[in-house]
Amino acid sequence: MTKAEMKQAILEGLQACGWSPVDDVSMACTSAVAQKTFVTAVGEKTATARFTDNPAECCRLSGEYESEGSNVLSASSDYLWYHRKPREEVRASDLRELATAFAATADLLIGDSYAMRLIR
Repeated sequence: MTKAEMKQAILEGLQACGWSPVDDVSMACTSAVAQKTFVTAVGEKTATARFTDNPAECCRLSGEYESEGSNVLSASSDYLWYHRKPREEVRASDLRELATAFAATADLLIGDSYAMRLIR
């Protein structure tokens, strides 16, 4: 799979979990893949999912969501390690599963952020 095909599979997995694609320029020229807007006590806030691929080691899905000056997703990256499954054997379904796991963790962490807790 090419990196673009991998990003597309990640996007499909995230879209199934309620995330929206980033614009075409961001998709093609940055690590950004998708975003999701959350309604909080302080207004709408957007999370961004990013995909990076290091062909010698792993691919990584990470995110950004600022709350109280910190990225609450900073420690929630999901990895697909190539020493466990060689890159040439990675399928779109593997990447969609990675995206689904990331989205579930992101929803939990964002749901526990201060601005989200205020509206409960």
